[in-house]
Parts: sequence; C-alpha cells; structure tokens
Amino acid sequence: MSEETMEINAGGEICEYGAVTRRADGSYVIHKGGVPYHVPDTEEFAEEFAAVSAYAAEHPDEVTEEPAPPEPTFEELKASKKAQITAYYDRVMAKAKEGYSAGEIETWDVQRKGAADVLAGETSVEAVFVAELAAARSEAGGSTITAEQLAGRIMANVEAANALIRAALGKQQGECDRADAAETPEELAAITPSFSMEDAG
Repeated sequence: MSEETMEINAGGEICEYGAVTRRADGSYVIHKGGVPYHVPDTEEFAEEFAAVSAYAAEHPDEVTEEPAPPEPTFEELKASKKAQITAYYDRVMAKAKEGYSAGEIETWDVQRKGAADVLAGETSVEAVFVAELAAARSEAGGSTITAEQLAGRIMANVEAANALIRAALGKQQGECDRADAAETPEELAAITPSFSMEDAG
C-alpha cells in the first residue's frame, strides 16, 4: 500500500488515507498528513466513517486488523469486580452528604463533638460553637432553637449518617469478600452491588 491512498468520501471530497487499521471496537485509525487519526462510528464522524468503511470494504488487503485485546486473567476479573463494588458503594455513602453545604460538611466533626458535649453539660470550645450556632440560627430564623435542641438534631443526623455508612460499608466489604472467594467467572459475574435505604435501618 502506498504511503498516502486517495479516496473520495460521501461528499465528493478527496480523502487521503495512510495505513488503515481497523480496531477491535470497529473504529478505524487512518493517517492525515502522516499523523494518526481516529475515526469512530459516531454521529460526529459519520461521513468520514462511512468513507473509510467503504474503502476498507473495497480494499481489504490494504487494511490491518488490530488484534483483539487479551482475555483478562481471573485475578484481573476479581480486581475489576472489587473496583466496581467499591465505586458503587462510594456513591451510596456520598448520599450522607446530600443536602448539606460545604460549610456544614467542613464543620461536622466540630458539630458532632460540640453536640455531645452540650448534651453532657460540658463547656468545651466545640460546645460553645454549637451554642453560638443555635443563637445565630435563632436570630436569622426568627424563632428560638436552644443549644440543647440543636445538639439533639445534630446527634440524630449523625446517627442517621452513621447508619447509612455502616450498612453500605458492611455490604461493600461483604461483596468484596465474595469476590475474593469466587472460584469461577460465573460466580464473580453473579455478584451485583445493590443497596436500598431500608438496608440502613
């Protein structure tokens, strides 16, 4: 095959193809001005893909088939399944932060410690933070919420978030254990991450 092959595309324009490679996914790699150029089977590249496909059909001896990627090993399949499981439960556990501002999330540790201290009758720096937060909230909202009331709400939210994370993390770890213990690709494929808010109790 010559270094540059002339061809007419569907719009009547002259195309120049260098070495044409058909990839395992059905797309092509051609050359324009000596530079590799990927032509996938997508709407954006539909015209050029059609032209290259027509050329490949008419000149099969000018097309190099990319070898299919090697089959993954069973250990690689296990690692991929565990990564899939972990990513799934990362998304589930992220729900514990939904509906909260960045400022709220950044002060969660302070609020949690302060709420516990307020309810225990202690006057730590964190407890003062919660008391001042309650005062500022009351002033802005026009109705009074005491430090004790806010502390109770904070601790209820903490427990709800912890319940979600405990349940999701437990399922994640259990499903990863099943992936480790799987003895066949079929057993591995049967492991499908799933979570319902009812799992959090």
